[in-house]
Amino acid sequence: MREKITNVNHHLLKWARDKSGYSLEDIAKYIGKEKECIEDWESGIDFPTYIQLEKLASKYERSIAFFFMQSPPEDEENLEDQVMLRSSEIRELSPKIYSLYRQAFFRQTALQELFGMDEFVEHKILDDIKDARNRDFAELAAAVRDYIGVSVEKQMSWGDSKIAISAWRDEIQGKGVFVFKEAFEDNKVDGFCLSDDVFPVIYLNNTNAENRQIFTLFHELGHVLLGNNGITSDLIFKDNNDEQFCNQFASEFLVPFEHFDKHSGSVEYSDNVAKELADDYKVSSQVILYKFLQKGTISETFFRNKLSEWISIGKSKFGNSESYSGGGNYFYNQIMYLGQHFLTLAFKKYYEGKCSSDDLASYFNIKEKNLSKLEDTFILHNLTECATKYTI
Repeated sequence: MREKITNVNHHLLKWARDKSGYSLEDIAKYIGKEKECIEDWESGIDFPTYIQLEKLASKYERSIAFFFMQSPPEDEENLEDQVMLRSSEIRELSPKIYSLYRQAFFRQTALQELFGMDEFVEHKILDDIKDARNRDFAELAAAVRDYIGVSVEKQMSWGDSKIAISAWRDEIQGKGVFVFKEAFEDNKVDGFCLSDDVFPVIYLNNTNAENRQIFTLFHELGHVLLGNNGITSDLIFKDNNDEQFCNQFASEFLVPFEHFDKHSGSVEYSDNVAKELADDYKVSSQVILYKFLQKGTISETFFRNKLSEWISIGKSKFGNSESYSGGGNYFYNQIMYLGQHFLTLAFKKYYEGKCSSDDLASYFNIKEKNLSKLEDTFILHNLTECATKYTI
Protein backbone atom coordinates (compact mmCIF):
# COMPACT_ATOMS: atom_id res chain seq x y z
CA MET A 1 0.00 0.00 0.00
CA ARG A 2 1.37 3.39 -0.96
CA GLU A 3 2.25 5.73 1.89
CA LYS A 4 -0.18 8.57 2.56
CA ILE A 5 1.01 12.17 2.86
CA THR A 6 -0.21 13.04 6.35
CA ASN A 7 1.33 16.50 6.58
CA VAL A 8 -0.61 17.93 3.64
CA ASN A 9 -2.77 20.95 4.53
CA HIS A 10 -6.29 19.63 4.08
CA HIS A 11 -7.73 23.15 4.16
CA LEU A 12 -5.77 23.92 0.99
CA LEU A 13 -7.10 20.81 -0.71
CA LYS A 14 -10.61 22.19 -0.38
CA TRP A 15 -9.54 25.77 -1.09
CA ALA A 16 -7.81 24.79 -4.33
CA ARG A 17 -10.79 22.75 -5.50
CA ASP A 18 -13.20 25.59 -4.76
CA LYS A 19 -10.98 28.11 -6.53
CA SER A 20 -10.77 25.84 -9.57
CA GLY A 21 -14.54 25.48 -9.86
CA TYR A 22 -14.66 21.70 -9.53
CA SER A 23 -17.29 19.80 -7.58
CA LEU A 24 -16.56 16.91 -5.23
CA GLU A 25 -18.08 14.63 -7.84
CA ASP A 26 -15.74 16.00 -10.54
CA ILE A 27 -12.64 15.25 -8.49
CA ALA A 28 -13.89 11.88 -7.29
CA LYS A 29 -14.38 10.81 -10.90
CA TYR A 30 -10.98 12.21 -11.92
CA ILE A 31 -9.14 10.45 -9.08
CA GLY A 32 -11.19 7.27 -9.34
CA LYS A 33 -12.47 7.38 -5.77
CA GLU A 34 -15.80 7.84 -4.04
CA LYS A 35 -16.95 11.37 -3.22
CA GLU A 36 -16.70 10.54 0.49
CA CYS A 37 -12.99 9.84 0.07
CA ILE A 38 -12.39 13.35 -1.30
CA GLU A 39 -14.44 14.79 1.56
CA ASP A 40 -12.25 12.89 4.04
CA TRP A 41 -9.10 14.33 2.46
CA GLU A 42 -10.50 17.84 2.64
CA SER A 43 -11.56 17.46 6.27
CA GLY A 44 -8.28 15.89 7.43
CA ILE A 45 -9.83 12.54 8.31
CA ASP A 46 -7.81 10.79 5.61
CA PHE A 47 -4.95 11.75 3.31
CA PRO A 48 -3.98 11.25 -0.35
CA THR A 49 -0.90 9.39 -1.51
CA TYR A 50 1.86 11.32 -3.26
CA ILE A 51 0.66 10.14 -6.67
CA GLN A 52 -2.88 11.23 -5.84
CA LEU A 53 -1.56 14.58 -4.64
CA GLU A 54 0.32 14.97 -7.92
CA LYS A 55 -2.91 14.39 -9.81
CA LEU A 56 -4.72 16.97 -7.68
CA ALA A 57 -1.91 19.48 -8.23
CA SER A 58 -2.14 18.96 -11.98
CA LYS A 59 -5.93 19.30 -11.98
CA TYR A 60 -5.91 22.45 -9.86
CA GLU A 61 -2.89 23.91 -11.69
CA ARG A 62 -0.88 24.20 -8.49
CA SER A 63 2.57 23.07 -7.43
CA ILE A 64 2.99 20.15 -5.02
CA ALA A 65 4.57 22.57 -2.55
CA PHE A 66 1.38 24.64 -2.52
CA PHE A 67 -0.44 21.99 -0.48
CA PHE A 68 2.11 22.23 2.33
CA MET A 69 1.69 25.98 2.82
CA GLN A 70 0.11 27.23 6.04
CA SER A 71 -2.46 29.42 4.30
CA PRO A 72 -3.63 30.40 0.80
CA PRO A 73 -1.83 33.16 -1.12
CA GLU A 74 -3.16 36.52 0.02
CA ASP A 75 -3.37 37.91 -3.50
CA GLU A 76 -5.78 35.13 -4.47
CA GLU A 77 -7.89 35.12 -1.33
CA ASN A 78 -10.63 37.35 -2.73
CA LEU A 79 -10.01 36.89 -6.43
CA GLU A 80 -13.50 35.55 -7.09
CA ASP A 81 -14.97 38.69 -5.52
CA GLN A 82 -13.59 40.59 -8.51
CA VAL A 83 -15.62 38.48 -10.92
CA MET A 84 -18.88 40.17 -11.80
CA LEU A 85 -21.12 37.82 -13.72
CA ARG A 86 -22.84 40.22 -16.05
CA SER A 87 -25.77 37.99 -16.86
CA SER A 88 -28.03 35.84 -14.74
CA GLU A 89 -27.70 33.21 -17.48
CA ILE A 90 -24.17 32.49 -16.24
CA ARG A 91 -24.86 30.79 -12.93
CA GLU A 92 -21.60 28.94 -12.57
CA LEU A 93 -18.19 29.42 -14.08
CA SER A 94 -16.48 26.41 -15.60
CA PRO A 95 -13.10 25.35 -14.18
CA LYS A 96 -11.48 26.56 -17.41
CA ILE A 97 -12.84 30.10 -16.92
CA TYR A 98 -11.68 30.14 -13.29
CA SER A 99 -8.25 29.11 -14.55
CA LEU A 100 -8.19 31.82 -17.21
CA TYR A 101 -9.33 34.47 -14.76
CA ARG A 102 -6.45 33.53 -12.45
CA GLN A 103 -4.12 33.58 -15.44
CA ALA A 104 -5.30 37.09 -16.34
CA PHE A 105 -4.81 38.24 -12.75
CA PHE A 106 -1.24 36.95 -12.66
CA ARG A 107 -0.52 38.25 -16.16
CA GLN A 108 -1.64 41.69 -15.04
CA THR A 109 0.73 41.36 -12.09
CA ALA A 110 3.46 40.32 -14.55
CA LEU A 111 2.87 43.49 -16.54
CA GLN A 112 3.36 45.53 -13.39
CA GLU A 113 6.61 43.67 -12.69
CA LEU A 114 7.83 44.04 -16.27
CA PHE A 115 7.10 47.68 -16.84
CA GLY A 116 6.61 49.33 -13.46
CA MET A 117 6.30 53.04 -14.21
CA ASP A 118 7.92 52.76 -17.66
CA GLU A 119 5.93 54.23 -20.55
CA PHE A 120 5.20 51.26 -22.81
CA VAL A 121 2.96 53.25 -25.20
CA GLU A 122 2.97 56.91 -26.15
CA HIS A 123 -0.73 57.52 -25.47
CA LYS A 124 -3.03 55.66 -23.07
CA ILE A 125 -6.75 55.69 -23.64
CA LEU A 126 -7.49 55.72 -19.91
CA ASP A 127 -5.41 58.88 -19.53
CA ASP A 128 -7.01 60.64 -22.47
CA ILE A 129 -10.67 59.47 -22.46
CA LYS A 130 -12.15 60.50 -19.13
CA ASP A 131 -15.56 60.46 -17.44
CA ALA A 132 -17.03 57.60 -19.46
CA ARG A 133 -19.86 57.27 -16.96
CA ASN A 134 -20.90 60.84 -17.56
CA ARG A 135 -21.10 60.43 -21.33
CA ASP A 136 -23.82 59.20 -23.64
CA PHE A 137 -22.79 55.92 -25.33
CA ALA A 138 -22.87 57.53 -28.78
CA GLU A 139 -20.73 60.45 -27.61
CA LEU A 140 -18.23 58.04 -26.06
CA ALA A 141 -18.15 55.87 -29.20
CA ALA A 142 -17.44 58.89 -31.39
CA ALA A 143 -14.72 60.11 -29.02
CA VAL A 144 -13.00 56.70 -28.94
CA ARG A 145 -13.13 56.29 -32.73
CA ASP A 146 -11.66 59.76 -33.18
CA TYR A 147 -8.98 58.96 -30.59
CA ILE A 148 -8.04 55.64 -32.20
CA GLY A 149 -8.02 57.30 -35.60
CA VAL A 150 -9.64 54.60 -37.74
CA SER A 151 -12.42 55.81 -40.02
CA VAL A 152 -15.45 53.71 -40.91
CA GLU A 153 -14.20 53.72 -44.50
CA LYS A 154 -10.86 52.24 -43.43
CA GLN A 155 -12.71 49.63 -41.35
CA MET A 156 -14.84 48.65 -44.35
CA SER A 157 -11.76 48.39 -46.58
CA TRP A 158 -10.24 45.56 -44.56
CA GLY A 159 -10.40 42.36 -46.57
CA ASP A 160 -12.15 40.16 -44.04
CA SER A 161 -12.96 39.75 -40.36
CA LYS A 162 -9.67 38.00 -39.62
CA ILE A 163 -7.80 41.09 -40.78
CA ALA A 164 -10.27 43.30 -38.90
CA ILE A 165 -9.87 41.64 -35.49
CA SER A 166 -6.09 41.75 -35.84
CA ALA A 167 -6.20 45.43 -36.80
CA TRP A 168 -8.56 46.40 -33.98
CA ARG A 169 -6.49 44.44 -31.48
CA ASP A 170 -3.35 46.28 -32.57
CA GLU A 171 -5.10 49.63 -32.29
CA ILE A 172 -6.47 48.97 -28.80
CA GLN A 173 -3.13 47.64 -27.54
CA GLY A 174 -1.39 50.65 -29.01
CA LYS A 175 -3.49 52.75 -26.65
CA GLY A 176 -2.46 50.91 -23.50
CA VAL A 177 -4.98 48.07 -23.16
CA PHE A 178 -3.51 44.55 -23.31
CA VAL A 179 -5.63 42.10 -25.29
CA PHE A 180 -5.09 38.36 -24.90
CA LYS A 181 -6.86 35.43 -26.51
CA GLU A 182 -7.51 31.93 -25.24
CA ALA A 183 -9.70 28.98 -26.19
CA PHE A 184 -12.25 29.29 -23.38
CA GLU A 185 -13.82 25.86 -24.01
CA ASP A 186 -17.06 27.47 -22.85
CA ASN A 187 -19.44 28.91 -25.43
CA LYS A 188 -21.42 30.75 -22.75
CA VAL A 189 -18.56 33.18 -22.15
CA ASP A 190 -17.36 35.61 -24.81
CA GLY A 191 -14.73 37.50 -22.86
CA PHE A 192 -13.80 39.33 -19.71
CA CYS A 193 -11.66 42.19 -18.50
CA LEU A 194 -9.59 43.22 -15.51
CA SER A 195 -9.60 46.97 -15.13
CA ASP A 196 -6.58 48.87 -13.90
CA ASP A 197 -5.49 52.49 -14.17
CA VAL A 198 -2.22 51.48 -15.86
CA PHE A 199 -2.48 47.85 -17.04
CA PRO A 200 -6.07 47.02 -18.06
CA VAL A 201 -6.41 43.52 -19.53
CA ILE A 202 -9.01 42.08 -21.92
CA TYR A 203 -9.41 38.37 -22.71
CA LEU A 204 -11.26 37.17 -25.82
CA ASN A 205 -12.66 33.71 -26.47
CA ASN A 206 -10.67 32.61 -29.50
CA THR A 207 -13.09 29.73 -30.04
CA ASN A 208 -15.59 32.30 -31.34
CA ALA A 209 -15.78 33.57 -34.90
CA GLU A 210 -13.84 36.76 -35.60
CA ASN A 211 -16.93 38.98 -35.95
CA ARG A 212 -18.05 37.95 -32.52
CA GLN A 213 -14.59 38.58 -31.07
CA ILE A 214 -14.64 42.09 -32.56
CA PHE A 215 -17.87 42.97 -30.80
CA THR A 216 -16.62 41.45 -27.55
CA LEU A 217 -13.38 43.45 -27.79
CA PHE A 218 -15.25 46.75 -27.86
CA HIS A 219 -17.83 45.61 -25.33
CA GLU A 220 -14.98 44.84 -22.94
CA LEU A 221 -13.28 48.13 -23.81
CA GLY A 222 -16.49 49.80 -22.69
CA HIS A 223 -16.20 48.07 -19.32
CA VAL A 224 -12.54 49.09 -19.06
CA LEU A 225 -13.52 52.72 -19.67
CA LEU A 226 -16.22 52.40 -17.01
CA GLY A 227 -13.72 50.82 -14.61
CA ASN A 228 -15.50 47.46 -14.35
CA ASN A 229 -14.21 43.92 -14.05
CA GLY A 230 -16.31 40.98 -15.06
CA ILE A 231 -17.31 38.22 -17.42
CA THR A 232 -19.71 38.61 -20.33
CA SER A 233 -22.07 35.92 -21.58
CA ASP A 234 -22.99 35.20 -25.17
CA LEU A 235 -26.37 36.91 -24.83
CA ILE A 236 -26.03 40.42 -26.16
CA PHE A 237 -28.30 43.43 -25.78
CA LYS A 238 -29.33 42.59 -22.23
CA ASP A 239 -31.25 45.26 -20.39
CA ASN A 240 -29.14 45.89 -17.32
CA ASN A 241 -27.29 49.14 -16.80
CA ASP A 242 -23.59 48.81 -17.64
CA GLU A 243 -24.19 45.78 -19.87
CA GLN A 244 -26.67 47.68 -21.95
CA PHE A 245 -24.37 50.70 -22.09
CA CYS A 246 -21.38 48.62 -23.23
CA ASN A 247 -23.46 46.81 -25.84
CA GLN A 248 -24.71 50.13 -27.19
CA PHE A 249 -21.21 51.58 -27.09
CA ALA A 250 -19.74 48.62 -29.02
CA SER A 251 -22.58 48.68 -31.54
CA GLU A 252 -22.31 52.45 -32.11
CA PHE A 253 -18.52 52.34 -32.33
CA LEU A 254 -18.44 49.56 -34.91
CA VAL A 255 -21.51 50.71 -36.86
CA PRO A 256 -22.16 54.42 -36.25
CA PHE A 257 -25.88 54.99 -36.71
CA GLU A 258 -25.51 58.01 -38.98
CA HIS A 259 -23.18 56.10 -41.31
CA PHE A 260 -25.42 53.02 -41.24
CA ASP A 261 -28.51 55.10 -42.01
CA LYS A 262 -26.88 56.46 -45.17
CA HIS A 263 -25.17 53.22 -46.18
CA SER A 264 -28.28 51.05 -45.83
CA GLY A 265 -30.54 53.61 -47.52
CA SER A 266 -34.16 52.58 -47.91
CA VAL A 267 -33.48 48.85 -48.02
CA GLU A 268 -35.87 46.66 -46.04
CA TYR A 269 -34.58 44.14 -43.53
CA SER A 270 -33.93 40.54 -44.57
CA ASP A 271 -31.46 37.97 -43.30
CA ASN A 272 -29.51 38.23 -46.56
CA VAL A 273 -29.36 42.02 -46.32
CA ALA A 274 -28.18 41.75 -42.72
CA LYS A 275 -25.42 39.36 -43.76
CA GLU A 276 -24.26 41.65 -46.58
CA LEU A 277 -24.16 44.68 -44.30
CA ALA A 278 -22.43 42.64 -41.59
CA ASP A 279 -19.74 41.70 -44.11
CA ASP A 280 -19.34 45.37 -45.03
CA TYR A 281 -18.75 46.50 -41.45
CA LYS A 282 -16.99 43.28 -40.29
CA VAL A 283 -19.55 42.72 -37.52
CA SER A 284 -22.24 40.15 -36.76
CA SER A 285 -25.71 39.99 -38.22
CA GLN A 286 -26.99 40.56 -34.69
CA VAL A 287 -25.36 43.99 -34.59
CA ILE A 288 -26.95 44.86 -37.94
CA LEU A 289 -30.31 43.62 -36.67
CA TYR A 290 -29.96 46.01 -33.74
CA LYS A 291 -29.16 48.86 -36.14
CA PHE A 292 -32.37 48.19 -38.06
CA LEU A 293 -34.20 48.38 -34.73
CA GLN A 294 -32.56 51.73 -34.01
CA LYS A 295 -33.54 52.92 -37.47
CA GLY A 296 -37.16 51.97 -36.87
CA THR A 297 -37.28 49.56 -39.80
CA ILE A 298 -38.16 46.63 -37.52
CA SER A 299 -40.13 46.43 -34.29
CA GLU A 300 -38.91 45.49 -30.83
CA THR A 301 -40.98 42.31 -31.07
CA PHE A 302 -39.40 41.37 -34.41
CA PHE A 303 -35.95 42.07 -32.99
CA ARG A 304 -36.51 39.84 -29.95
CA ASN A 305 -38.09 37.06 -31.98
CA LYS A 306 -35.26 37.09 -34.54
CA LEU A 307 -32.63 36.90 -31.80
CA SER A 308 -34.49 33.98 -30.21
CA GLU A 309 -34.73 32.28 -33.60
CA TRP A 310 -30.98 32.57 -34.19
CA ILE A 311 -30.19 31.32 -30.72
CA SER A 312 -32.53 28.36 -31.04
CA ILE A 313 -30.97 27.22 -34.32
CA GLY A 314 -27.41 27.76 -33.17
CA LYS A 315 -26.80 31.12 -34.82
CA SER A 316 -26.15 33.04 -31.65
CA LYS A 317 -22.48 32.91 -32.63
CA PHE A 318 -21.34 36.20 -34.11
CA GLY A 319 -20.58 36.30 -37.77
CA ASN A 320 -20.43 33.65 -40.42
CA SER A 321 -16.78 32.61 -40.44
CA GLU A 322 -15.79 29.29 -38.97
CA SER A 323 -14.81 29.45 -35.33
CA TYR A 324 -11.38 28.37 -34.23
CA SER A 325 -11.25 24.72 -33.26
CA GLY A 326 -7.78 24.41 -31.79
CA GLY A 327 -4.93 22.32 -33.10
CA GLY A 328 -2.26 23.60 -35.44
CA ASN A 329 1.24 24.69 -34.49
CA TYR A 330 1.54 25.14 -30.72
CA PHE A 331 3.93 28.09 -30.96
CA TYR A 332 1.89 29.94 -33.57
CA ASN A 333 -1.13 29.45 -31.32
CA GLN A 334 0.78 30.98 -28.40
CA ILE A 335 1.71 33.97 -30.56
CA MET A 336 -1.96 34.42 -31.44
CA TYR A 337 -3.02 34.10 -27.79
CA LEU A 338 -0.34 36.37 -26.35
CA GLY A 339 -0.36 38.90 -29.15
CA GLN A 340 2.48 40.63 -30.94
CA HIS A 341 2.30 43.71 -28.71
CA PHE A 342 2.86 41.85 -25.44
CA LEU A 343 5.46 39.51 -26.92
CA THR A 344 7.47 42.37 -28.41
CA LEU A 345 7.49 44.37 -25.18
CA ALA A 346 8.30 41.35 -23.00
CA PHE A 347 11.14 40.10 -25.23
CA LYS A 348 12.54 43.64 -25.26
CA LYS A 349 12.73 43.62 -21.46
CA TYR A 350 14.37 40.19 -21.62
CA TYR A 351 17.00 41.37 -24.13
CA GLU A 352 17.69 44.37 -21.89
CA GLY A 353 18.42 41.98 -19.01
CA LYS A 354 15.47 43.22 -16.97
CA CYS A 355 13.90 39.79 -16.54
CA SER A 356 15.22 36.23 -16.51
CA SER A 357 14.31 33.45 -18.92
CA ASP A 358 12.47 31.74 -16.07
CA ASP A 359 10.44 34.88 -15.42
CA LEU A 360 9.73 35.36 -19.11
CA ALA A 361 8.49 31.79 -19.49
CA SER A 362 6.27 32.33 -16.46
CA TYR A 363 4.82 35.51 -17.98
CA PHE A 364 4.06 33.61 -21.19
CA ASN A 365 2.73 30.60 -19.24
CA ILE A 366 5.01 28.19 -21.09
CA LYS A 367 7.87 25.91 -20.06
CA GLU A 368 11.30 27.54 -20.04
CA LYS A 369 12.67 24.92 -22.43
CA ASN A 370 10.12 26.11 -25.03
CA LEU A 371 11.15 29.76 -24.81
CA SER A 372 13.76 29.69 -27.60
CA LYS A 373 11.38 27.89 -29.95
CA LEU A 374 8.66 30.47 -29.24
CA GLU A 375 11.21 33.22 -29.90
CA ASP A 376 12.27 31.68 -33.23
CA THR A 377 8.66 31.20 -34.30
CA PHE A 378 7.83 34.77 -33.31
CA ILE A 379 10.71 36.15 -35.39
CA LEU A 380 9.59 34.09 -38.40
CA HIS A 381 6.01 35.24 -37.83
CA ASN A 382 7.12 38.89 -37.84
CA LEU A 383 9.05 38.43 -41.08
CA THR A 384 5.95 36.92 -42.68
CA GLU A 385 3.76 39.71 -41.32
CA CYS A 386 6.06 42.35 -42.82
CA ALA A 387 5.37 40.91 -46.25
CA THR A 388 1.59 40.77 -45.91
CA LYS A 389 0.72 43.45 -43.33
CA TYR A 390 -2.43 45.49 -43.86
CA THR A 391 -2.07 49.27 -43.79
CA ILE A 392 -3.52 51.06 -40.77
